[in-house]
Amino acid sequence: MVVAAATMVAAGFTGVDDVFSGERNFLDAYSARPEPSQLAEALGERFEIMATNIKKWSVGSPAQAALDALTHVMEGGRIWDCDVASIRVHLPTRSSPHRRQRADARHQCAASHGAASSPIAR
Repeated sequence: MVVAAATMVAAGFTGVDDVFSGERNFLDAYSARPEPSQLAEALGERFEIMATNIKKWSVGSPAQAALDALTHVMEGGRIWDCDVASIRVHLPTRSSPHRRQRADARHQCAASHGAASSPIAR
C-alpha cells in the first residue's frame, strides 16, 4: 500500500486536505447516516479496539475455535500422527458456504512410534 501511495504521489496524484469534510468524504463512504460528533465522543475513555476480534487464522470466524483446539492438541505432544485415523470438524451450516467439509488423513503407525512416525506437533 505504501509503495502504491508513493508511486501515485510521484506520478502527480493529489489528495484532499481533510478526508472528513466535503462531498464524498470518508464518513459518507462508510455510513448511510454519518455522525461526525461520534469520532471524539468518550475520547481517551472508550477504546474501540477492545471491542474487535483478532483473527489468528486466515479462515472465517466460526472456524477459529476449531483451529485453536487442534493447535492445543498438537502442541500437547502426546498424540502422534500415526495415532490419528481422521479428523472431523463440524461447524454450523449457516457459517459455511459448504454444507459439510471433511478432511481425512491416514498413516501407517510404526511399532512404538519408530522412525516411520513422528509427533503431530512439528
